[in-house]
Amino acid sequence: LLPYSGYVPVTADTPLSDKLKVSMKFGVVVFPGSNCDHDCWHSVSHDLGQPTEFLWHDSTRLGGVDAVILPGGFSY
Repeated sequence: LLPYSGYVPVTADTPLSDKLKVSMKFGVVVFPGSNCDHDCWHSVSHDLGQPTEFLWHDSTRLGGVDAVILPGGFSY
């Protein structure tokens, strides 16, 4: 996969080889007392090879991510 370079439009006419190069930037929301957020981050960044960052729960910005993951596993 290529490094994240912003949104790349994919249409029905896009060759398959180009579709495989598309990456998404993911954000994993972190709450106080949550767990599984590091597991989600690791899975997306290492297993899927996609750029991933943590997003604090009360942040007013999403940091330009394409997808947001809200992990479960809250301790209270």
